[in-house]
Amino acid sequence: MNTILCGKLFPTGLLITKMLKGTLFLLTIILISRICFASAESVVIIPDPRTVAMGDGAVSQKSSLPSSSFSNPAALVGINRAYITFNQLSLPFDARYNMASFALPAIHGNLGVSVLSLDYGNFVGLDNSFSPTDVGATGDTGLVLSYALPIFSEVPVRKDYGAVGLNVKFLHSALSGYSSEAIAMDLGGIYNIPILNGLTAGMVYKNFGSSMKFVREDASLHSSFDFGVGYNNENFYDISLTLDFSMPKDEPNSFSVGAAISPVYFMNLRVGWRKTNDSLITGARFGFGLNFGSFNFDYAFVPFDNFGNINMMSVGMALDSIISEEKASDYYLNKHFREAAAYYDRGDYIEARREFENILSAYPDHAPSHKYLEKIINALETKDQQKVKQINKWLKKAESVLSKKNYIEASEYYNRVIYTDPYNSVAKQGVDNIRKIVSDVKQEEVVRINLSLIENTWKKASQLYRKGDLVKSKQEFNNVLKVDPENQEAKKRILEIDEQLSRIAAGKVNEFYTRGLDLYHSGKYEEAIKYFEAVVIASPNRLDAQDMIKRSQQNLSDLDAKVRAEKLAVEQEGMKGEMARIFDEALKAYEKGDLEDSLSKFQRSEQLAISYEFTDYIQDTRNYITVVNQALTDKHYKLGTELLRNNRLEAAVSEYRKALDYNPENTLAKTDLERIGKELAQKYYEQGMAYFARSDMNKAKDMFKRSLSYEPDKLESKRALERID
Repeated sequence: MNTILCGKLFPTGLLITKMLKGTLFLLTIILISRICFASAESVVIIPDPRTVAMGDGAVSQKSSLPSSSFSNPAALVGINRAYITFNQLSLPFDARYNMASFALPAIHGNLGVSVLSLDYGNFVGLDNSFSPTDVGATGDTGLVLSYALPIFSEVPVRKDYGAVGLNVKFLHSALSGYSSEAIAMDLGGIYNIPILNGLTAGMVYKNFGSSMKFVREDASLHSSFDFGVGYNNENFYDISLTLDFSMPKDEPNSFSVGAAISPVYFMNLRVGWRKTNDSLITGARFGFGLNFGSFNFDYAFVPFDNFGNINMMSVGMALDSIISEEKASDYYLNKHFREAAAYYDRGDYIEARREFENILSAYPDHAPSHKYLEKIINALETKDQQKVKQINKWLKKAESVLSKKNYIEASEYYNRVIYTDPYNSVAKQGVDNIRKIVSDVKQEEVVRINLSLIENTWKKASQLYRKGDLVKSKQEFNNVLKVDPENQEAKKRILEIDEQLSRIAAGKVNEFYTRGLDLYHSGKYEEAIKYFEAVVIASPNRLDAQDMIKRSQQNLSDLDAKVRAEKLAVEQEGMKGEMARIFDEALKAYEKGDLEDSLSKFQRSEQLAISYEFTDYIQDTRNYITVVNQALTDKHYKLGTELLRNNRLEAAVSEYRKALDYNPENTLAKTDLERIGKELAQKYYEQGMAYFARSDMNKAKDMFKRSLSYEPDKLESKRALERID
């Protein structure tokens, strides 16, 4: 005896058996009817735990996992390296959904493929005499091909607008010995809303295509139009917010909201809420994700009223390195930034500062790291409030003038900070940033800033050219090239002028030479050189013109030297008293035995002597610096040796390091420091292993790091630390 539900043939015994297994009759009807009307339920279920935990939406979110294409195929544009994932859903009534997905970045866009299987559970059929009988396979299988294409422009600079994507699904459904096939597609897009960085909108039309036919009844696939908006900020705990709306065909609409945050760099917590007319799947859900380098694990939990719960898990692994240099840079920058932020949140300012400085050594313009570094500096420097106040004041002034592109004044403020606090990493980084900005500034920006100057100079050059004043016209076109070296039109005009000058008659050449002599005798050497050069272009054998060019250049050099000497004499006269005062203060400190203070003053004296070329002071100051450095080296070496005799190893290491700061070539301090360092490194390694054996990973990690601080190349400590990380 058989029963037909929604055009699909089921053994009556199947329903009875399900009821006998303890399942409520109502729930049995709900489950079977849902299978009937779905035709291929696998096209409805989203197998991505990240998406499900945030309310089954996230249509507007890009993702780094292949399974994200089931929410929106355009999301696959977030893939930055070859990645494979395995997903499993545990559904009520022993039903299971398994899927394997693979994605790969291509030259144009990203490709993905997924293989899925939805098993409705074990059914036991009964014939008319209530004897067990085989009811055949019941479930869905499918193959999904995905493609996502980024939308961007590269003129004048790269600008990302979003992405479009397509899924093509090949589905096979088997219900109690009957089967059917269908082809469906998803078409989606994601748009980067320009009003706020990280704000996106997305939409997708799902499951349009052929229908499925069982026996005599056609059943269409679950098609729907979904859209939503989202926000993501990687620099603020990787927070994500989503709001989505779904309009299924022939079913009530639904909407969902979701949020995710990373309290620590390797963990992501998610929560969502979905509202539909189906009370079984309305309500809250949650999940989490763990990311350890190339490996990830994700989990989602969805309450299913009184009939059990839905558990969803996914494991994934990257199969190679990130292909795109830009994407790799962003990925690892974000990873290390969150690790550093985690140290800061735990109050480990020393480790956090080191991590942020490591970031800034590779990415000197990373503003979030600069901000964290400023917070750390303020937290660590609590003893000298006046010093902190003054340093912060200078740093703010430096940032202010730097924002106005006044690099010279910004350097002055940063150098004041460095003089006050030689170890101030923010100021050092600021100076390095300024040097980089000045040296690597893009030519397009220079042209844009000086556009008015270029236009005016070009106009003046053109007017002179039309009047026939080729020498001055060439000079003005050269002025254009000083601002815009790649200006091809200016280069072309200069070549034309040189060709015309080379064809000028002898009388015109003499006129240029005479004009050059007049300018030379008037002391206008730069202008004179232009006319003499024109003579040489027109008549390369004119030795008199070549000689006048050399004389003019020599006179210019002499004038510059004279001006510099006069300026230096004035500056020396004004700084003579200050120079003598600082040098005397340094001598007095030295005579009193205050070596640290005298060294600081002698170093200041040396800087002043070099800046104003006080040659009498330079050598004397350097001699004293050498003597004081040696005295301080001896002092700290003796202190270290005394502490070593008293078995105070760490304090001895500190003194030996100070000795080497003043004289890096002190072989005695080097030898003792290396020996004690190995001893301390072994000590903390053993303590770390003891904590590791007790599963106290935080203390073990601290001990291994201390071990490496004394012996950076200690292999055992490195391997132990890698195991924990």
